[in-house]
Amino acid sequence: MGKNASKLESSAAQGGHEINGDTHIRGGRRFVDGAEDKRWERLPLDVLQRMEEERLEREEGAMAACAPAVSESSTSEVFDALTKLDDRLVATLASSAIRLVRSEWLLQQPADYRMPCRQKLEALEREGITPSPLLSAEEAVALVRRGQRAAAVLSHGWLTPGDPDPAGERFRVVISALQARPCLEAIFWDYSSLFQNPPGGCRTPEERAAFDRAIKVMGDLYASAIGTTVLQIKEIPTRPAEFDGALCLFELAEGIGEAQVRSALEPFGTIVGCELDSQPAIVRFSTHTAALGAVAAAATMRGLCAGIDVQYNERSYDGRTGDADGRADDTGRGWCSFESSVSSELISRLGVVPKLRAELDALPPKVLVLSSDALPMEQAAGGGDELGARVRQNIATIEAARFTGSGDKPIVVELYKEYVSRIAGVLQNTLHLVAASVPARNSMPSAPTVAVPQPLPFLLADGQAVLPIINREARDRGGEGVAASVGVVRSLQIKPSLGGDDCSLTFDGISQVVVPSGGDGGTGFDLFGPD
Repeated sequence: MGKNASKLESSAAQGGHEINGDTHIRGGRRFVDGAEDKRWERLPLDVLQRMEEERLEREEGAMAACAPAVSESSTSEVFDALTKLDDRLVATLASSAIRLVRSEWLLQQPADYRMPCRQKLEALEREGITPSPLLSAEEAVALVRRGQRAAAVLSHGWLTPGDPDPAGERFRVVISALQARPCLEAIFWDYSSLFQNPPGGCRTPEERAAFDRAIKVMGDLYASAIGTTVLQIKEIPTRPAEFDGALCLFELAEGIGEAQVRSALEPFGTIVGCELDSQPAIVRFSTHTAALGAVAAAATMRGLCAGIDVQYNERSYDGRTGDADGRADDTGRGWCSFESSVSSELISRLGVVPKLRAELDALPPKVLVLSSDALPMEQAAGGGDELGARVRQNIATIEAARFTGSGDKPIVVELYKEYVSRIAGVLQNTLHLVAASVPARNSMPSAPTVAVPQPLPFLLADGQAVLPIINREARDRGGEGVAASVGVVRSLQIKPSLGGDDCSLTFDGISQVVVPSGGDGGTGFDLFGPD
């Protein structure tokens, strides 16, 4: 009790709360986080101390669960084969096209923190803050190469175009997951790991080139068998009131001004504001129903802009039907569908080899589903479906999903197809390296005894021309040896036409019949005559 109470008091002091027998702490999703959370009621100190003890016990259990289990049967051959599959990803990390956010730094931020974009994190890095918010390229490569799935990869739907997490809901969920899984030392968070377009502007040419390089290895990043753990956030927070009625117009057409925008959109409801200088342009209706009506009619307004959507994106992660909160049915999000598909693609293929499956099962879970009201839940790997059917289903799911960017769908579909095609080729070599040392998981049952009649003798008429197999050893090895000369059947023997020993007339002694012949009956011919 003593050390836990000290840690509790220390945590409270850091958060600016005074603890005595009558006060309480309200902090984040865990009362030691030091940030206000109105879900906590006033609690006496002894209750808080007991809760802190339970939390510490959970952390110790999580640490044990995260520890990689290295079996005695683990071989460097298996590890080398699996880590080689990350070569493309490692090359991109080494180039700094992708930066991983340091978990230690994230856990030091207040509960109401808002994740900044990558450019701002690199500015903090240049200021020399400790610990650095981003892993160096060398640290990121070493973390993935370690092969313990210690690099987390976040899969989530952006809630608004310019800010994926405007209320900090995602941040709190991720922090909770990192606390529960301390083995996750860094995280790929797209907004903070990839260069972003600044407000009202565009990436520099160098940033754009790095972004394009990173996009090409998204499949490798999410699918890595031993390098990464995927964290999926599927829940969609309730829309804040400030986004009611807000509509985004992506890439306004040349020459379109406020008059044309109002003329096109006023039939759907009263417009209370236009912000055409922002990126994307924002139109505000008096009701959210009006904004949804404009989205439904987007196909009729192609001359206005490249795309139309509500500013706060409540679309589900992977499809929704009959939502309890009354939100509309949908087919899910395109990028989320891609990330989910590739997350299990490689694991499903590798799992067919018992030795590889044993090594993979010894690692922490590949995919964890996160939520705001529960600990991370392991998602079982797929693989029960036939391979071709699964690939076709994944492509259909991605194509049916909705993309905010008008040009993203064909790009993402091709990304998935390219990844599947490339990994299939790479796996040919990987599985071959391991196959020789794979023990049989189950012994085969003994073959049943079946009574069969004696075979009929092999009969060909005398005078039938055939191509005999002279080299029987070659036949035993699966070939035919050197080319043999034509022979003729004579009294169940084969007499070579150019001399040599006779051969037995057997199935294994003949390559093919080369000249149809009627034998001694006279419809064919006999190379040797009657003698």
